[in-house]
Amino acid sequence: MQWMKKKGMKSESEMRAWYSKNYVQFWDEMARTYAAWFEPYKQILEWKAPNASWFMSGKINVAYNTVDRHASSWRRNKLAYIFVGEPFGDVRKITYFDLNREVNRFANVPRAWASRRATGWACICP
Repeated sequence: MQWMKKKGMKSESEMRAWYSKNYVQFWDEMARTYAAWFEPYKQILEWKAPNASWFMSGKINVAYNTVDRHASSWRRNKLAYIFVGEPFGDVRKITYFDLNREVNRFANVPRAWASRRATGWACICP
């Protein structure tokens, strides 16, 4: 909504109509504004029907963009998500700082396992 107002659009339908016609410009602005790039992309879209490649030659770290940069900013104590588990009533509010700590803890599991005689490990995400 902030972006929409900045562009001078008054409604969501007006915004949708604009970015349907200008989708390459729209996604370029979104990528430059809301993502941290480790190496900037040189080309926004390469379209060779039926395949599309976006943000050619750019390098981005999804974990950094979704967790790390927020955990080290003013959002540190903001709510990242609400976990609702089982049994009923198991609800936890996770801040970006908490999430960053847990992600890093899990990321270090392979190091702890390296001291054991394991041949490898895998993580399967749903």
